[in-house]
Amino acid sequence: IPPKLGELNGTITVSYRRNLAADDVFVGVQRSTNLQNWSFGGTTPVSETHNGDGTATYTWRSNSSIGAEEREFLRVLVIRP
Repeated sequence: IPPKLGELNGTITVSYRRNLAADDVFVGVQRSTNLQNWSFGGTTPVSETHNGDGTATYTWRSNSSIGAEEREFLRVLVIRP
């Protein structure tokens, strides 16, 4: 299931579903204002909802209000170390 973008209290949000048994991967949310430089800073977790099927849905939000930056992007990064 691809991540979903949304809005919460004037900030951009991203939600993604994760298999709770997949403990061999790192999942993080990154933010950018130019699509070239990405950072793990500038976002805050909002919620974690267990779906009852071995997955959970996580929602993160930007720390910047919509319109505070000319452009703003969020992405979900999945890494298998």
